[in-house]
Amino acid sequence: MIRIVQTDRYVIGDEYFSSEFALTNTGGGAESVSLARAWDCYLGGTDEGYGFSSLYFQGTIVAGATGCSAVANAATQGLVEGFVPTTGEASTFYQNRYGEVWSLLDGGATVLPNTCLCDTLQDNGAAIQWTVALAAGASAKRTVQEIFSPAGGTPPPVPLNVTIKSKGKGKSKGKGSVTGTPGAISCTATCSTTQYQGMSIVLTAKAATGSGFSGWGGACSGTSTTCTVEITAATDVTATFGLPELALKLTPSKSTIVSGDKLTLKLVVTNAGNGSAEKTQACAIIPEGFTVVSAPDGKVKGKSVCYQVGSLVVGASSKKSISLRATTDVLTTVEFSGTTSAAGVAKKTAVAKANPVILNP
Repeated sequence: MIRIVQTDRYVIGDEYFSSEFALTNTGGGAESVSLARAWDCYLGGTDEGYGFSSLYFQGTIVAGATGCSAVANAATQGLVEGFVPTTGEASTFYQNRYGEVWSLLDGGATVLPNTCLCDTLQDNGAAIQWTVALAAGASAKRTVQEIFSPAGGTPPPVPLNVTIKSKGKGKSKGKGSVTGTPGAISCTATCSTTQYQGMSIVLTAKAATGSGFSGWGGACSGTSTTCTVEITAATDVTATFGLPELALKLTPSKSTIVSGDKLTLKLVVTNAGNGSAEKTQACAIIPEGFTVVSAPDGKVKGKSVCYQVGSLVVGASSKKSISLRATTDVLTTVEFSGTTSAAGVAKKTAVAKANPVILNP
């Protein structure tokens, strides 16, 4: 059996009150209990509002706070009504239409989904929940601050600066843009936007046709085209775009070939540029006197074998192998040729020789 004692405290002038829940297992065995606190929100004379999943409270952005707000996803501004967990133990939350909140709790949910319809104006509600496991005779406390007006002030907005860099040779340089949501960010050149602290911004880099994305710098890193930035202060991000440059190498496994022999033709396509290559393709042209035995992942059409390599980041390579058999008498040097190309990138060719070729010696 779990005994729960709730104590509410309020200091005149504060924009919140605190609720402390003291739990004690008075039974003879271990027990686990789901403890939840929920509201049907009512903000400034209206039963409809938006939601939030983080809140600026007492000088700190608190993730996992939830509730209802007069402004969509208002971590930092406007009328709010919600919950800020303060005891440090893991908690879960839910913000939705009030009936959905009560339905989930009445249905016996022991863990809330940590979701918020923050941008939806509706007759809403919110809940916070803890799962507490207690051994026989053990006790625990959970505390939550319950906000009911502008949450302790609004932090000043801060800049999010996006720098776009171009790499290349001479006048030929990579080009691209960066967009971000929320916040309607759209930068085709270096730009600065103003964001509220506590916001989570998803930035997306998009290379122009013929260019490639090289990578992020500053508050972002890596070569993925998306990056999530948590705004806690003035933030700088760099996106670099370059030009892909493809190189193709063909290598036959034998330089002397007898009729009936099998050999392997290896293809290696490499992005030797400074921007990622997209929709990369590599093809080998099979000379007369040879048939294709196998070409894993390749598409054989006539005397060509083509591979859809896809995306190649800077410095990356893709290796393919074609198994061939010599079928006729060929007494001259054999040339294996190939091509590689990518979106907006000039086609490159390569040649490899098997010389001399000796058939039926």
